[in-house]
Amino acid sequence: MRIVRIAIATAVCLAAVTPTADAVTIGQHFNLNEANSQTNAPMKLSGPNMPQTFGYDNVKNKLYAAQMQNDNNSGESTRKGNLRISKINSSTAKVDSYIVLNGFGHGVSIGVEPSGNANAWLWVETAAPTLAKGKVTFGTRIARVRFASKHTFAYQSGTIVEKDEHGKKVAKTSAKVISALDLSGFTYSGLSVAIDPLTDQVAVRYRTGSTSSRYRVYARADILDGGSLTNLANPSLAASTWPYDGSTSANFQGYALCNGWIYTLTGKKGKNNVAIAAMSIDGGQRISAKQSYSAPKMTKSTQEPEGIAIRVTPDGKPHLRWGLAGVSSGSKKLMIFQKSTMS
Repeated sequence: MRIVRIAIATAVCLAAVTPTADAVTIGQHFNLNEANSQTNAPMKLSGPNMPQTFGYDNVKNKLYAAQMQNDNNSGESTRKGNLRISKINSSTAKVDSYIVLNGFGHGVSIGVEPSGNANAWLWVETAAPTLAKGKVTFGTRIARVRFASKHTFAYQSGTIVEKDEHGKKVAKTSAKVISALDLSGFTYSGLSVAIDPLTDQVAVRYRTGSTSSRYRVYARADILDGGSLTNLANPSLAASTWPYDGSTSANFQGYALCNGWIYTLTGKKGKNNVAIAAMSIDGGQRISAKQSYSAPKMTKSTQEPEGIAIRVTPDGKPHLRWGLAGVSSGSKKLMIFQKSTMS
């Protein structure tokens, strides 16, 4: 493990902000060349569409997987940002329940915050603008939503409205837009979030153009203190730029944060070009590797990498897991592969 002292801006690069020094701990990283092991047979989620991303409640052994809400292939969910998140038993791969998120985004990444015996908090993109037919919308804010079986959450003018499974409005919803992660006034798109279960740090990603993405890493507790991006008590643990391949050969498919490293997943549907890259959050180290895998039960032309997350098993060991979506036995399903060796 190495300790790096770097100069950082408080959260967003502003000329008026005075850089400060902070300590960033860079731990071991996963061996990206390790063979991928399959963790489950293709699993079906609660809705009919392809999975988008996933995350784990490592305390209650639950998998949360996002997909676009059912719209009978009209494209309405994609342009309006309507998502469905299924809660799945990690051991049995069976769906327990689901929630619906209207006007939230594309499900680039989700952060899962365990909450003891209660349902987990989900950190998700929100405030997705409705676009023209055929377009894909993404979130512009970050929300924190407690999973509530079959409830519907809708983003409306800066707040979140929650309704129960019968369509009755919940008077005092605990779901809210996180004010500390408001980037309004800055040039960006595709805001999303991930949580490191080992360090309890939060990574926020946003695109700053067609060829680069920017990440910020914060302590989760500081965000929940209610400060703003420019005056948090411990504002930013790292600020790094990470280019991604926006060409036709590879698409960005998600990211995860673990132990001072950001892992990104890329690949294109039916092209067998899955790759994982890793960057230390001080920007000092970068590694990448193309991934080999076997998914004979999925139609090859439908296979697409979707989502990457950190699973901590009951023995306390972390695993890097990435998803492969595709059609199996006539349904759109999710397979998950993992790497376990760190160095």
